[in-house]
Amino acid sequence: MFKTFSSSLLLWVLTSLSLPAQANQQVLPEDKLFSPKFALTEPSAQQQQMSQVLTQLSQYSQLQGRFVQHRHLALLSQPLVSSGNFSLSASAGLHWQQITPFASQLSLNNTQLSQQIADGPVQVISAQEQPALFAFSSLFLGLFRGDEISLKQNFQLYFTGDINAWQLGGVPLGSPLNQAIKSIRLQGNKHINYFELIDSNQDKLTIEFSDVVSSNTVEP
Repeated sequence: MFKTFSSSLLLWVLTSLSLPAQANQQVLPEDKLFSPKFALTEPSAQQQQMSQVLTQLSQYSQLQGRFVQHRHLALLSQPLVSSGNFSLSASAGLHWQQITPFASQLSLNNTQLSQQIADGPVQVISAQEQPALFAFSSLFLGLFRGDEISLKQNFQLYFTGDINAWQLGGVPLGSPLNQAIKSIRLQGNKHINYFELIDSNQDKLTIEFSDVVSSNTVEP
């Protein structure tokens, strides 16, 4: 059961990083994004631009929209594709509702994760039971919050563009993160509209978001 939750948690928590989709953008080739030219090793104009982007991402207290997710696995010739709806609230956490290819629901907050597939039983795991698991998830939730300190502590960051059209990438600085993840990549403008993760097995997860409604209303 815990193994199932571990893989699901990574998958669903990552969705909280990806916010509204806007106009299509050209994806910078990985060999250029992850190069010394774009590494943020000292204060620079790009560093300031990245800080502005992360601050902008942190302003929304509520989000809801649609997603399309592709999982590219080395053992399969075609990606696994799923789609559905999501909502994210600063107070209530993440709710992920998959519609195709089969129905499933997952809810995640700071203390509890619950998952239900179709009409099956609801599985629940608490932060008290698996503190390391929730600590790992908080790292990725930090992207949504624009947590620049956490990002710099855990990733070598790469950035290009400006607040209107940008890409942000990262490679883990050390263990245990680098045992599971090779790299992450995001792109967006006003919001994140694309997320990509390549794991240590070279499998790739991508998520695109659309029709997102956002609000920066302060929740009670």
